[in-house]
Amino acid sequence: MYKRQVYKTSVMEVLGARIVLTDHDHAFAGRPPLEVRVRLTLGAAPTNAVVMVLHAKAGADGEDWDRRSAAADALKAYLDETWPDVPVWVIGDFNDDVDTSITAGRATPYAPLLQAGSAWSFPTSAISQAGIPSTVGYPDVIDHHLVSDEVMARYQPGSAEAYRLDDIVPRFGDTTSDHY
Repeated sequence: MYKRQVYKTSVMEVLGARIVLTDHDHAFAGRPPLEVRVRLTLGAAPTNAVVMVLHAKAGADGEDWDRRSAAADALKAYLDETWPDVPVWVIGDFNDDVDTSITAGRATPYAPLLQAGSAWSFPTSAISQAGIPSTVGYPDVIDHHLVSDEVMARYQPGSAEAYRLDDIVPRFGDTTSDHY
């Protein structure tokens, strides 16, 4: 079997992976987060960390917002309880913005994570505030990175960006993805 890695094996070792929050399947639109436990070697001492991939409920109506809000509540409770002192990245398609919702007249459904003090941060909120989209043909940032305070301590301010691959790949939105 052919196996290809998309990361440096000298820097990251995968320790295990599993689907989490399956009891909130409806809130996550049938695709609960994938949690990958890793060991990072970025210096002398290896560090255990967690990377989660999220693909939240799509759509801009009230029910879609309610489901994303319920998923955000479940995610925050899980992260606070399970990984309180571990570097954590939650990356993916949040299908909503973190400054204001794509659902007209609603606040972001990710408010519980934004109101968590320094425990959880969205470094990608700077992209949103700058008005830079993360998808082809949609004006808001719906793809985000949520990180723990352990990760944010190493974040280089202003380094989050959306790579405009449609400037490089012809017909990117038709042939590759609608997400940058």
